[in-house]
Amino acid sequence: MNNKNILQYFNNLGLFHFCLFSLIAIAFALRVWDVDQRIMHYDEAIHVYYSWQLFTNGEYIHSPWMHGPFQIEMVAGIFKLLSDSELTSRLGYVLFGTGLVGLPYFLRKYWGDVATLTVSLLLAISPILLYFSRFGRNDIIIAFWSTTLFILLWRYIHEGRNRYLFLSAAVLALMFSTKETAFFVTLILSGFGIVLGINQWIPALFRRHRFSLISGPTGFFILLVSLSLPQWSAAAGLMQKGLALHLVSPDGVTGGLVGAPLWAPPLVNFPIYSPPIWIHILVVSTIGCLAIFVNTRKIVSISNLMARITISGIAIFAFSLTTWTPDLIIVLATNNLIYAKLFPALLGLIMSFGLLKLTLGASIQKTITLIVLPVSLLVLYSIVFTNGLNPENILPHLLPSGIVYGDTASGIPLNFVVTALVSLSLFVASVTLGIVWRRLTWIYCAVIFYSIWILLHTTFFTNSSGVFTGGWQSLGYWIAQQDVARGDQPWYYYIVGLSVYELLPTIFTALGAIYFFKRGNLLGMLLFAWALLSLLAYTLASEKMPWLLVNIVVPMIFISGYYISNVVCSIPWNKVAKAPALLLMLSAPCILVLLSSVVLNNNNSPISLGITITATLIILVISAVLIRPYKTPIGAHLIYTGLALTLISVSLPGMYRLSYTFDDSNKEFLVYAQGSSDLKTSVTEIIQTTLPISEDRQKILIDYDMWFPIQWYVRHQSINRTVEFKCFKPKTESGWNESCIEFPNYPKSDMLLLASSHKMKDLADPALIGEPKVSRNLLWFPEIYRNPAKHSNKEPIIQQLQGDFVFFKDSILLAKNWRPVLRYILFRELPTDWYYSEYYEYSFK
Repeated sequence: MNNKNILQYFNNLGLFHFCLFSLIAIAFALRVWDVDQRIMHYDEAIHVYYSWQLFTNGEYIHSPWMHGPFQIEMVAGIFKLLSDSELTSRLGYVLFGTGLVGLPYFLRKYWGDVATLTVSLLLAISPILLYFSRFGRNDIIIAFWSTTLFILLWRYIHEGRNRYLFLSAAVLALMFSTKETAFFVTLILSGFGIVLGINQWIPALFRRHRFSLISGPTGFFILLVSLSLPQWSAAAGLMQKGLALHLVSPDGVTGGLVGAPLWAPPLVNFPIYSPPIWIHILVVSTIGCLAIFVNTRKIVSISNLMARITISGIAIFAFSLTTWTPDLIIVLATNNLIYAKLFPALLGLIMSFGLLKLTLGASIQKTITLIVLPVSLLVLYSIVFTNGLNPENILPHLLPSGIVYGDTASGIPLNFVVTALVSLSLFVASVTLGIVWRRLTWIYCAVIFYSIWILLHTTFFTNSSGVFTGGWQSLGYWIAQQDVARGDQPWYYYIVGLSVYELLPTIFTALGAIYFFKRGNLLGMLLFAWALLSLLAYTLASEKMPWLLVNIVVPMIFISGYYISNVVCSIPWNKVAKAPALLLMLSAPCILVLLSSVVLNNNNSPISLGITITATLIILVISAVLIRPYKTPIGAHLIYTGLALTLISVSLPGMYRLSYTFDDSNKEFLVYAQGSSDLKTSVTEIIQTTLPISEDRQKILIDYDMWFPIQWYVRHQSINRTVEFKCFKPKTESGWNESCIEFPNYPKSDMLLLASSHKMKDLADPALIGEPKVSRNLLWFPEIYRNPAKHSNKEPIIQQLQGDFVFFKDSILLAKNWRPVLRYILFRELPTDWYYSEYYEYSFK
């Protein structure tokens, strides 16, 4: 029975679906088991706490420092269904991590059953993906969206169905509503579209190919660009120094928000000129006539002309209502100026599209022009020459409360004028590009994209400023953060993480790249390009954090699993001799075990070293003899299969330690600002102290510098005010304000938790019970992997690389450095303690 027949038999029995669903079930079990046992991470607590606030109070204001609104609203929805707890706070991430394991199924048609199961297996047991599927950050969600978008790209290239465009529009909106790493994903996939579609877009540039007929990779590229183009508006902030403007405010800005334009001179007065009413009528008429006769190359019929007049007239009338309707009437009637002003325009657009059936010969493209052209020109005219779009009425609804703006009668800052012009220009350009390309199909995509994006960013129309924070400040904030370089990690940070947790994907990504490029396998080459470009993008970005490894590992697992499946299927298992094949498969594990024993043994005598080296040479000779009867690829693939099984086996203990050890005993590389297990003890004491609640009780006071993650645990006690957070900063400390309390004026309470920097200097207080208890608050992995000659971020990259290369070369050549590295990878043994912050717990009579 050959391999093809084996696979057919395997599929006929229904074993494929059984194995796939079993893998998904196992993945869910791995992710949900004891998911509530680990103490909350600092960032986790922020996300789930604001989700809880949305759940309890129905209020949430999107802010890019917490990334997109999707995860906040998702967790709040889960709380609504299942109540709030540690389990439900992480359940959404568990589901997305499990869903990621099932996504390879949608490439089954293109890479086969074995590849589907292999990739799903590696996704299920990946230490990094498992850990962050049990973790309240949105990186596992963005990994799910980006993988889905890649699959949709591949399927649209090969099937060309519009449904993949509609699904892509929805996924793109969800991705941009989840995290700003969506910009990296969009760039990478757009690059694929450009390269793969070169035979389409080059002829289109020279008008040798109709633009409206473009599909495949170039069509997908146009979809991504046309829908996401307005999201890139804040990239104009990269040129703000040359323009002498403040389009993207830097970190630490006063009187504004990071990433937003600054309300500061120079100012521009609007309207710049107020013409009499007859000029308004003349301008509107001219614009209407221009729209009616645009693209007309012949004399049109009366019916066609009437249709044009009707459609453009409705669009102009709708916009006129939007612009010139008295604000007082709208506010009294609806109490929401922004949405009320948008309603006539939306109604007018719907009526205009409804009249398409009456155009009698006017093409869809021309009919859309009758709507877009007059509205765009009237928007520009009304801003410059009328007071119809009064900034005084719009700004309170459009701008977040953190932006302090002055009297609009004195003028609008040029910063905001340029911001508006850039945003509107890119929006008009995106609409024009999309309509010229696919007309109604693109319009459906745009409706899907903006419906989802606006709903999520405005938290279902309760926060209109979300349009601004999502459309401009999201990218602007992270552009401003590049100079901050939070984490301050070296360029090789992700390489270290991959070597600790993901050896199999790292090794087999390189082997798979060689294999697929030799054979011209397009899917394999794209997967490698996705992995390589992701690693490059996150390495170049100034902020490096452990959770960003998720975005690098996923494409590496896809190409690794695909390559391993090709290796396994290329071996004629029914023809190879069982004993030699087994010995070849065991050769790699044996050599690894022998070499590891040499490194791990502290007392290597010359005799033991000689025996080990001899045994290794014997295994190599035997392998060479056994491999001779086979064709070279088959013998090598047997060895690779054994290596893959070995690396999977080696990774499983590390996976278990990483995800299911909660006592802080294992110093994991992925830990960054993780809440210590000491916090759980303190939380238990706090809850026991506050129950039962009595009116004569003193409150439990907690230092504001410990706000997260403990705030999540005492959220219910904070409501009944038995637990309060106070500022204990002295005047000399940054962040001091009038409400802060300085030592020795600390108030007495049943319990007082203070950050180590605010501990009590005098313990002679008679009300104090015993010595304070010192505990760990947050944990960080000790950065022993760094080059001691720490580089400055402003140092040229070439100089950094040269210095680091010398450091690594010297480190590798010293055999004494190998043992601690291997002992850490295998057993998580580390002589260095955590880097941690402390807090002091005081009890009073």
